[in-house]
Amino acid sequence: MSQRLVALMGITAVMVAAILTMVGPLHQSATTTATTAATAPVITPPVQALTIHWMGHWQGEDKREVLVHEVAKEFAFKHPGVAIDLRFPAEIMGKNSKKMTARFIADQVRLPNPAWDVVWLDDQIHHEVAEILNDPKWAARELVDFTTLPGYAQAHKPFITADPYYRNECGGILPGPYIEGQYITMWVNKQVADQLGIQVKERGMEWSDLVGYAQQVQQARAKGNKVALLYESGDWLTTGFLFQSLVRSQFPKLEQAIAPGGDKAKLDAVRKAFMAFAELGRFDPLLPGHRERVWFASRDLPLQDACLFYVAGTWMYSHWKGLDPTRMDRMRPCELPGMAAVNHAIGGYIPTWAVLKRGPNPQVATDLLLSWCLPDVADRWASYTKNPTGLRGDLNRLRAATDPFEIFMLDMDARFGERVRMSGSPVYAFGPQGMVLGDALDAGLRELLEGHGDPQALAESLSKASQAKP
Repeated sequence: MSQRLVALMGITAVMVAAILTMVGPLHQSATTTATTAATAPVITPPVQALTIHWMGHWQGEDKREVLVHEVAKEFAFKHPGVAIDLRFPAEIMGKNSKKMTARFIADQVRLPNPAWDVVWLDDQIHHEVAEILNDPKWAARELVDFTTLPGYAQAHKPFITADPYYRNECGGILPGPYIEGQYITMWVNKQVADQLGIQVKERGMEWSDLVGYAQQVQQARAKGNKVALLYESGDWLTTGFLFQSLVRSQFPKLEQAIAPGGDKAKLDAVRKAFMAFAELGRFDPLLPGHRERVWFASRDLPLQDACLFYVAGTWMYSHWKGLDPTRMDRMRPCELPGMAAVNHAIGGYIPTWAVLKRGPNPQVATDLLLSWCLPDVADRWASYTKNPTGLRGDLNRLRAATDPFEIFMLDMDARFGERVRMSGSPVYAFGPQGMVLGDALDAGLRELLEGHGDPQALAESLSKASQAKP
């Protein structure tokens, strides 16, 4: 080997050794880092979830309940730091009852620190709470007012926020989204009607027509038929809507019909409506056992051919669809009978939930309810329930409706538009003090329908109570 080659090999060895000296620490460092990461990972502290306690609504009501779960999941997905404790009234109190819900809310209000964030609340529950607390102004003190929250007005049909009627129905505030709309109707079981040979007027029914149907049903019962004219329950007298319709049908203009009562014209209308109920009561119209019957547990009886009529809202579509969809074909919505034809109807738009100001998390709970104000939610509501909504975006999909429930909704919408109102308390009859007279009115109406009670004495008693100072 030449001396020159030996020299080159020596130089090469030195260079390789130098390179290995440089790369070695880098390689060792990378290996050490990987080993450290594998054996001692960096631990990120878990996010502490904030829990919203939400009293749900519409359990067992077909796609209404589906929509509640959909919105809950969507909100939780968009707010990963929020956990939603969604429980329905029957899971909280053992029953799905507006009266029990009102007592539950009243108990929460009395606590120094309420445990719930979102409670089920409509105008009727609001009035029940007012009676329990003997305080018509309780909502303004205890509930979040959504009236001026950003985006709230734009999400609703203009009359919801512009018409003071809706604020007056909830103690001067708008307590949440007005998701639910409905028309109050005389649901008729067409199979029972055909069995009895009765041709029911689905449009334009008058009070005299209803009395005539009552006579025919009574005659059938005398021959051994067990069917009744009307379903009723002990914990929710829905026939009160029929009474409201009778009073308001004596005023052709909506402004007169919805004006707070207590004046001579309204009290005269109340007396006539009491007399009409007494007339109906002579024909034993109620399904036996109504005082002991619980509404939520027995609301399927109209489906089971137990009665000809049931006075209730178009919300029953979802109730019955959830209970027995195969029997829905026998049910049809009819207009409520009145004493005269008018250009307004009984129904309207109601809030569904409210946020307790002193609840654990009022801001996030408010955000949860505002998530219901999206047009997509309004569209799903109309599609799922066949009912209108106070939110923008409903009904457009249904313009080519073919089923009788959608047709009824669209027909009522076209004929009455915004001229649709109902009251959860008899303020329409007795003025502001009527807010705390709901139970007394229901008790009197029930006695009249049972065939006893004095309509004149009832009118005088409630009229006198309405003049008492709150």
